[in-house]
Amino acid sequence: MVIWFKWYEPLSNSTTDLEASERAMQFTTGWFIQPILRGEYPQVMKEMLGSRLPNFTSEESMRLRGSVDFIGLNTITATYCTYDDQYLPNTGYWQDMNITKTGHIHIFIYIHSH
Repeated sequence: MVIWFKWYEPLSNSTTDLEASERAMQFTTGWFIQPILRGEYPQVMKEMLGSRLPNFTSEESMRLRGSVDFIGLNTITATYCTYDDQYLPNTGYWQDMNITKTGHIHIFIYIHSH
């Protein structure tokens, strides 16, 4: 199994940005890896998504846990992220992370202006 992922780097060393970075990694990479390693979704996803995130039955969880013999990680870039204080729950995948991504906007502006 190969997982494409983006590394999310905190914009600052603040607790909220560090948590935002970890949360983004769990929503993007942990979403796929944790079920096959641990038989369940990341805890932060369960807490933030509640009933919108499907549950695994005990049998499904048991069958998933450890069901892979190789995980390849393919990354191409990193993105800075910060805590989003305008969080609106239940609005969509990217909003559910409760982060603001900053890297792509700055890269686009730089390329566009030169």
